[in-house]
Amino acid sequence: MPEIDPFTRGYQQIWQILNEWVPLNALVKVGNRVDMSLDDFKKFKDELGFGDAPELVLLQDAWAYQPAGRNSMIREVTPVYPLVITMQDLRLVPLNQIKWEVCQALTAAGLDDLGMPGFCRNWEITNAKDDPFGGEMWKRGTIRWLSAASIRLELYLPRYSPPDET
Repeated sequence: MPEIDPFTRGYQQIWQILNEWVPLNALVKVGNRVDMSLDDFKKFKDELGFGDAPELVLLQDAWAYQPAGRNSMIREVTPVYPLVITMQDLRLVPLNQIKWEVCQALTAAGLDDLGMPGFCRNWEITNAKDDPFGGEMWKRGTIRWLSAASIRLELYLPRYSPPDET
């Protein structure tokens, strides 16, 4: 089996952290977490039923790649993973509790490395925004709170060495 790429490794690490955080498990059912890296994921539900929210969806977004320079011993990959929280209704406190537990889970995993020493050198949550009317794509059937934030990772890989052709 080929080595996992850095984009998928970062994505799956975030899910592992969130799925193992007990306080978050009490707020969002495991069945309401959309992991697009799973083989059985095909598409989002067209409508959310009563038991389908709160829902966590982790996406992929912008990314950058900086190859090793002449004197550099590393390459840098900087992927961004938007996390979308869709609530059942417009109550504010449950949304804020979920956002806080996401922050706590990621922080507990590692202030600098997100539990991936030697691979992740830094991470941050950026572009966070709450919307009481839900984005058109995410509201699916009713007016509800929607929160979206981007988790940006700085991943470092060893300098590229071409395969030996002898």
